[in-house]
Amino acid sequence: MKANKFAPRTAQSFDIPQKVRVSLYVAGADLDYDFEAAVFDNKLLKSIADRPLDKGVRAQLMKGKLNGLLGFELVRTPSSIGPLTTLLPFLNVGDEVEEIILQSQYMVEITAVEELTEALFALKIVHYAAAVLAREIGGIVLEPYSLKVYTDNDDALTQMQSVEKGTPSLKPFLTVVQSLGKGDKLRSTTHGLSRFGLPDFAVKGADPALAEPLSYFMRGLAQSFFEDVLKAKHEGLDRYSLAKPQMVSYDQLQKGNLEELPAPCQEPVPQEVPLKLNRSGDQAVLGLAFRGRSAVRNAYLQSLLVGLGLGSI
Repeated sequence: MKANKFAPRTAQSFDIPQKVRVSLYVAGADLDYDFEAAVFDNKLLKSIADRPLDKGVRAQLMKGKLNGLLGFELVRTPSSIGPLTTLLPFLNVGDEVEEIILQSQYMVEITAVEELTEALFALKIVHYAAAVLAREIGGIVLEPYSLKVYTDNDDALTQMQSVEKGTPSLKPFLTVVQSLGKGDKLRSTTHGLSRFGLPDFAVKGADPALAEPLSYFMRGLAQSFFEDVLKAKHEGLDRYSLAKPQMVSYDQLQKGNLEELPAPCQEPVPQEVPLKLNRSGDQAVLGLAFRGRSAVRNAYLQSLLVGLGLGSI
């Protein structure tokens, strides 16, 4: 079955953001207006100097910190945290963490703004600083776009302090939300790409039996898409075209899931995934460009999952 059989005939495209603004918030039980940014600034520099990092990575972090790329300040709990707080009962963060978030009048906002590049250094330095601060104060890292909450002892913070080379994995701050809709059909959405000014993904009408492999697939698809957008920007393009199907490899599937995948059911093969852009007001969402009845679309989706080693027919 050819991947572009169900693809739309009209090409679609969207503007590639020129810059990216990356922010994380850190909350803590004892965090209030007495927070001293200068004290944390010194501890951050010491952490960069002492941590066993690649020399090039350490130099980049030091340069980014010293040239003013990174900013952090105590702010009143921003309104952007609101959507996350309404979902706290469903995020299984625990009563203690939930109470800290709901009772926090102040949070530390950690931000970096730079040109959108394949290395995405702004993301890395913000992640590093947030992890250091959260562990310093026994606090919590929050990211409202992806609905992520991490406590100071989460393994994700260790990864954030590792600072990987190349384009980073999206998994620490990409969430796949799944729910049953009309006719008990599965709806799966990603949350986190909008953090970079890019459209998130939505797959509707899937067979509920595909829920688990579909969640792995969507993280890999988001990773592949993200990397291709950054590559297009690096090549000097201002717009990203959906005229060709998105190619998803098993390596991207692994990276998008931080290698936390079940053993493949068969030898994985790169898959072409036709995409379409749906616009509703100011929002844009990416979907799978399959045509035909529900049974046909589900059959094609299952064939994609099988091809990537995520299921069997």
